Amino acid sequence: MTKPDERRWLVITPEIQSALLIALLRRAGGAVSLPIAEILETADVTWEVEATQDLEAPDHLLIRLRERPP
Repeated sequence: MTKPDERRWLVITPEIQSALLIALLRRAGGAVSLPIAEILETADVTWEVEATQDLEAPDHLLIRLRERPP
């Protein structure tokens, strides 16, 4: 069995990022309110979204943030 840290993590494309955002907004009832400062703090290009199959729920993706190397 593969350990979580040994699984292959795939960088998500912009299209999948959009789908992820839409799925999260739908889960939250269609809208969320976020402070502009929080959005600006996370809008840098040092982070990537990546995903792998969730070992506990094979029909789900485990999605995480990863800091992009310099």
